[in-house]
Amino acid sequence: ITKSFEIPNISSTQLQNPNNNLQVVRNSAIVKRILLPDNQEIACKSYSNDFSQVQNTLEILIKSSVCPKILKFYGISKNNYQLMANFHFARMKDDVTTFINQDRESLRWMAPEKMLHYEKENIVRYTYQCELFRYELEIYKTPYENMKLDDVISHVTNGRREEIPAYSSDKSEDYEIYQEFVRIIKT
Repeated sequence: ITKSFEIPNISSTQLQNPNNNLQVVRNSAIVKRILLPDNQEIACKSYSNDFSQVQNTLEILIKSSVCPKILKFYGISKNNYQLMANFHFARMKDDVTTFINQDRESLRWMAPEKMLHYEKENIVRYTYQCELFRYELEIYKTPYENMKLDDVISHVTNGRREEIPAYSSDKSEDYEIYQEFVRIIKT
């Protein structure tokens, strides 16, 4: 699976510095650029030494947009509620995180530091690590399904995690995808 897709590289000749590129992201090599000719704003980051793991992780997301079976297998709950989606409008860079009282059910997919934010109303910035933690929970149809939400918060913030579910078949493309999810979660 991971060898079947390549993450596209963008040539520096296709990028332009925006006029308002005065923002500096602390402790990061991320800079804002404009992709020509569409004038689409993108975030650029230099390659890390561990690029292969990042590439393998992203390839599952790439594959999910290519193969509807993956979305069906990992992204739909028992009630046909979509769990995976296009996160383009999920949050904008440097936006303030808001407190959502109405949707406590989403806590099941939150990173521990964000759970503490909702429990104690401390402002905790939504980070890349929060997004990865949420992404890793996609292997579970509904994480912590048999627990009350307050118990989920206590369980996760005390360092405990959901057990990785067993898969019933080993003769399908779905099983390969499942195995790749497990590998990513354990690394």
